[in-house]
Order: sequence, then C-alpha cells, then structure tokens
Amino acid sequence: MNVLSQMLRLACACKAKIMCNGVFVSGMDPRRLAREDAAFHPFFRLAVPKIDRERESVTCTILGSGLFGEKAIHVGGIGAVLLSGTPEEKVRSWRAVEARPAASLDATSTPWPAGDLPRPPARTPGIDASKVESAVARLFDERGRRNPLRTRRCSWFTTGTSSASATRRDSVRIPGS
Repeated sequence: MNVLSQMLRLACACKAKIMCNGVFVSGMDPRRLAREDAAFHPFFRLAVPKIDRERESVTCTILGSGLFGEKAIHVGGIGAVLLSGTPEEKVRSWRAVEARPAASLDATSTPWPAGDLPRPPARTPGIDASKVESAVARLFDERGRRNPLRTRRCSWFTTGTSSASATRRDSVRIPGS
C-alpha cells in the first residue's frame, strides 16, 4: 500500500471515529461536526460520512465512492470503536466495565480534577496576567473575521501543575488575578 492510500484510509478511519463520537456520544449536529471538527486536514474533506442512526454507526469512504471505507460503531458505555478488521458482532458484544461509585462530594465546590471548580493557578513571576487574558479573549472574538475561529476551549499551562482554562461560555479571566 503506498503512502497516498494509507493517508486516504487513515482520513476515513479518523473521520468515522470523530463523527461517531460526536453524533452518538456528544449529540452534536453532524453537519457542524463535519465542518468544524472533522475537516482540519484536506484529506478529511474527501472522506464522506454515512451515518446509520439505527445501528449507531458511521462509515466513511472517499467521496462516497466506497473506496477506503472505514467504519466506527457506538458501543454503550464505551463510546465509538473503529472496527479496523475486527468483526462488528464481536465489538458489539463488548461490555463496559462498571465504574465504582466515587466518594460523595459536591462537584460545584470541589476543585478539578475531582470536581468542577477551576483550580486557581499559582502566580508565576514574570507573567503579565492582563496580557494572557487579552490573548485568550482574542481566541474567542469572532467580530470582523471572514473565517471564524470557532474556538470552543483554550487551556494553558504555566509551571508544574498550575493551569487555567476558558470556554466559550466562561468569561475569560485568570483565577487569582
């Protein structure tokens, strides 16, 4: 198999898995998903997805021709699984491992990673927080752009474990500044 064939097959495989996770795990709109999340490389734009909602699967082929077809299926409790030569019935028989219940905690008042509360980063000498805030705000600013950025999330790390992040719904502010 030559390099071009490998790249086309890989594009179909990646797009099938991205689309399967997006549609069946995250509940995203397939058109938006194909346009924004699964078209970051020119070869991905050649991979045309066929979504089977009844079987919860996505098959991608080059230009919908059947060439280089790759299939991902949704398996409850596991997510999207790329078949890659494994029989579909075998993959569908897989069962999710049951997670043990976590200790009872209030996620809204517990810092990440155990909860949902952002962990304030340690102040790093030499970093101007206002400049970081301004740069992050520009990542979410769509005004006057011919080609929208469509930024959904931004994370940055300073030293060791200190970090901060922003999402489209957040106000962009560094905790502790």
